Amino acid sequence: MTPRTALNPISSAAQSICSAGTADTIVLDLIVLRRRGLLRHARVLVLTPLHWFRLSLAAWRALFQLLYDPQRWEKTEHGLAKSSRLAGTLDAAPTATRCARGLWRRLRRSDR
Repeated sequence: MTPRTALNPISSAAQSICSAGTADTIVLDLIVLRRRGLLRHARVLVLTPLHWFRLSLAAWRALFQLLYDPQRWEKTEHGLAKSSRLAGTLDAAPTATRCARGLWRRLRRSDR
C-alpha cells in the first residue's frame, strides 16, 4: 500500500466533514433569513467558503506578524465614512481618542 492510498480515506473524510459543515451553515443561515423576511439576501451565502478562507488567511497573517514583528500594529482608520460623525475632521484618530478620554473621565467621576 502506498502512502497516497493510505491517506485517501482520511482525505475523503476531511472533505466530507468540511462539505457537511459548509452545507449546515448555509442551511441554518437560510432558515434565519427566511424567518426574518430577508431571504432576498440569500445569494451572498454562496460566498461563505470564500469568507472563511479569507478569515483563515488573516489569522495566519496576524500570527506571523505577532511572531516576527510584535511591535507592528496595523490600525484600522475610523471616521472615514461620509456618514461618520468624525467625517470632515483633519485627523480622526486624535478626535476619537479625545472623545474616549472625555467619556472615561465622566465615567470615573460618576463612580465617586
